[in-house]
Amino acid sequence: MMKKVSKLIVSGLVAVTFGGAVLSSNASDVSAKVRSAKVLGYNGLSKTAYNVNGGYLYSNAKLTKKVHNAKSFLNTTFYATKSATVRRTNGSRATYYYIANGSKSIRGWIWQGNLSKAKSYAKQKADIKAMMAIVRTMNPSSQDDILADFKDMSPKEAYNAGDGQNNDLSSVVSDIGYAAWQDDAAPSDIQAVGQAYNLFSGRFSSMTNSKLATLYDRFKQAQDTDGAPDAAHNLADTLADAVATLQ
Repeated sequence: MMKKVSKLIVSGLVAVTFGGAVLSSNASDVSAKVRSAKVLGYNGLSKTAYNVNGGYLYSNAKLTKKVHNAKSFLNTTFYATKSATVRRTNGSRATYYYIANGSKSIRGWIWQGNLSKAKSYAKQKADIKAMMAIVRTMNPSSQDDILADFKDMSPKEAYNAGDGQNNDLSSVVSDIGYAAWQDDAAPSDIQAVGQAYNLFSGRFSSMTNSKLATLYDRFKQAQDTDGAPDAAHNLADTLADAVATLQ
């Protein structure tokens, strides 16, 4: 009889101990729950392009779940459409923007301080358009090869796409100069070099501007002479190097 009582006591102690462990575990789970920020208000925004420079994107303005590490998308253009003022768990107030890429496959809330307005590259786009118009004034047989330089040309790298690349405006200027350098170069090919110079004139360092101005004067003096191709090539060659330095 005593043995049965002892077994019951032991069993009871085990049950109590186990139950206490379960309660303790549940209590830990509750205490480990992610704390959320308090949303103080939302505002709509005019759709604006941004680039991210760090931080995280959260699934909601309460900042309870990280969905993306922004460092993985430094070259992606995002568009902000609304903002939220929140009180973070440390008590500080902050503004978060809701952003999404063009296809909306990457989206979330990010701290305003981790955003910078995306460059419009308006000048680069205008230069690409102007240079393409210049090329189209050239002899048709010269146009075909040079127009290929515009394929996949990026406004971001409009002036210099990097070593070994020819889809930039520096390469276009160089190729125009090469076309003008041929013995049978059409007058329109030679004139295209002068048009390219006029497009970029004055946009470089004082030393480079002075050197280019001297070459342009020689280019004008050589018009309608046998020296025109060489003068055009020399001007284009120096101009191409200068264009590659533009930002």
